Amino acid sequence: MVALKKISFCLFLLFFFTQEVLSAEGVIIVLEAPLYEKEMKGSAIVEYIRKGERIFIHDRHLDLSPNERDYGQTIPNIQSDFYLVQDKNGQDAYIEKRFVKKIYKDERENLEPISPFDHDPTDYRLKEPLPPKYPALTDDRYRAFINLATGPATKVNYPYADTLKGENYNLRRGVELAYLKNIEFDIVNRFYFGAKFHFWQDEATFTLYDWNNEKKLATEEHGQFGVGSYVSYDAYRDFRYRVSFNGGFTFNWNRTYVNLKSKDEEENRFFSAYTITPSLGTLLQFPNALPRADIILGSSLQFNLPYELLPAARPINQTSWNKDSDQIAYPFGGVFTVFIGLQTSY
Repeated sequence: MVALKKISFCLFLLFFFTQEVLSAEGVIIVLEAPLYEKEMKGSAIVEYIRKGERIFIHDRHLDLSPNERDYGQTIPNIQSDFYLVQDKNGQDAYIEKRFVKKIYKDERENLEPISPFDHDPTDYRLKEPLPPKYPALTDDRYRAFINLATGPATKVNYPYADTLKGENYNLRRGVELAYLKNIEFDIVNRFYFGAKFHFWQDEATFTLYDWNNEKKLATEEHGQFGVGSYVSYDAYRDFRYRVSFNGGFTFNWNRTYVNLKSKDEEENRFFSAYTITPSLGTLLQFPNALPRADIILGSSLQFNLPYELLPAARPINQTSWNKDSDQIAYPFGGVFTVFIGLQTSY
């Protein structure tokens, strides 16, 4: 029994001596240094070692002291960004060299700084006091954008008294402006609320024939000026792009100029109405695609409630216009719009 204890004690001394003599020693200089299972960053992490802890480095990374003589020994030059070490279970592991300050115990200690980092890359702690808007991901509280828009026109026209033989509707086009502010209770900076203004315009031409088979041409210029509320929510975002959904209500002034021209006469009339329309849309934003500006792509659907455009005055030539329904009636429907634009955040 006594002999067994002596053998165990000798083995312990041998192991301790081997660790001390045939290995170098280092100290961790970052907050948390990971030990990797393999000699690569993408491998599994088997352990973390805290700042100030000492670690033994494999003897293949040993260097001769400048005070020692080289008796023809060849010190292997290991070209690697890792040191071979052991984890707490005695298994081989690897640690990045930049996270370890090697202890030489000679003048080489003065040749290298204690830490090469201006900022510890593993330090995840927040400096105090915390920023006033923490944990908001950005300090940007305001947004403003301008969009150029287009889409199909609503195929509604004045109910002419003459026979309609041909029609042509041009694409609707316009501009959209918005100014938004982050909602105060939203600490993650996703909700924005503000005002929006838009102007749409489109044209349509019609070929008509009266009871004498006389050809007439009618031109309608439709326009809408709208202003109202606008709310936006960033559903997904990263450094490359953001996807947001939006909606709101606009108060609109709708107007139409109608020019009816025949061989012998021409008459212009003006129709208008006020409406309220809800809308829903989506935006794809590319942050900082331009200096201090985002590029945005999007689409929206405007829901038109039924309304009628009434004439500003009675017609001069009564026979050219509809006596029973002298108005332009729009049924319930939707208007689809796509747009591209620029946005700034500050």
